Amino acid sequence: MAALEKNKYKLLLVDDDYLNQRMMALLLSNEGFSFDIASNGIEAVKAVQSQHFDLVLMDLQMPILDGYEATRRIRAWEAGNGHVPVVALTAMLFDKDDIQLCFDAGMDDCITKPFNTMELFQVIRSHVKKAEKPTVAKNVQRIKSDDGNSLIDFQAALPRFGNDIQTYQEFLDEFIQTLPEKMKQFRVMLDSGDYQSLSANAHNLKGVSASLGAMQLSVSASKLDQQSRNGESSLEIENALDECDKMIFEFLENAMKEISIYTNCKGKIE
Repeated sequence: MAALEKNKYKLLLVDDDYLNQRMMALLLSNEGFSFDIASNGIEAVKAVQSQHFDLVLMDLQMPILDGYEATRRIRAWEAGNGHVPVVALTAMLFDKDDIQLCFDAGMDDCITKPFNTMELFQVIRSHVKKAEKPTVAKNVQRIKSDDGNSLIDFQAALPRFGNDIQTYQEFLDEFIQTLPEKMKQFRVMLDSGDYQSLSANAHNLKGVSASLGAMQLSVSASKLDQQSRNGESSLEIENALDECDKMIFEFLENAMKEISIYTNCKGKIE
């Protein structure tokens, strides 16, 4: 982000997941940005109404008030007097209709997790400098599955943590500790037929996993998210959950081994 005086700009990060907040806070801090954090759409609207922000990074799926409605309320409050750029930052897989929903709500751009850090800051720069907006096709990235040989894509994940393996490992440790409880919660949601909550929680797991480079786990969680959200049969949802559980077990057993291998090889994974 050469030639951009980043400390001049203040951003608002809107995300309901604490680990996502911490990862993004680390990334923004390392780039020298000032920022505030909102945990849901209501907090985001209130923040924009109470102080100036140069850009809002908006999650889409949040409790209380989602990113779409939060953006609509921000635009209604602005009523044409000023315009804070809003960039959707989400783990959802976009198609043309999804992108149009973002723009219809009043958003200026959209990026999917896991994102390329250079591209993220290019998008931020383009909007805070009021330059020409990059095309949607360049900014929207789709989650791709791993080749099956590695549970973690370190090369993709580490730049989000300043290429600091120790910091990354701290986040990964915290994530791993949450997984057994998530598995229990998923089963309770399935057994009670609460597919909406199951979809929302699988969506969260998909996004956090992808940000940490756990792409195979992210893909499994994405399948569970989609089938729960689309109202598939209970048997199909259960099969998706079984697949996700299997991947979680494998991740719990082998993730730290892969970190050890990565560290011993001085950060070079073929």
